[in-house]
Amino acid sequence: MGLEPAMAMAELARNRGGIDVVIGVGEAMPLRNSSFDYAVIIVTICFLDDPRKTLAEVYRILKPTGKLITCIVPRDSEHGRFYIELGRKGHRFYSVAHFYTVNEVREILESLGFTVSSKAVAVLSRGVGDYLEEPQIVELHAAEKFGFVCIEAVRR
Repeated sequence: MGLEPAMAMAELARNRGGIDVVIGVGEAMPLRNSSFDYAVIIVTICFLDDPRKTLAEVYRILKPTGKLITCIVPRDSEHGRFYIELGRKGHRFYSVAHFYTVNEVREILESLGFTVSSKAVAVLSRGVGDYLEEPQIVELHAAEKFGFVCIEAVRR
């Protein structure tokens, strides 16, 4: 199931991908408490007005011991700096993005009651445009240098 605020994008997901989509926003999910085993948020946190509110909603909809996988482009990575610079130049998407460090995301998740894994799945440690690298499991504290990092958090 997917959550999508835009009707047109929801229809596209339904028609092309056969995905069940609920219309709504992350900050106020129209979903029952403790109803999901897992949730996935991929390169979305940087575009949210209030990521803390959305992550609190994810916590609410997850069952106890439910898992969240959230993937980010870390702010201090080469990729993060690249996208921030595009934003400064007026890029239509990245000009409104706010990138976070791996540690900032970890702190938000822990403050909401999640237990964050000490490991992350990371890729793109080399330059921007180098997309052939295999994903690696790395220590969370070492993930910042990678261009794309997936963090696992479990609802307590």
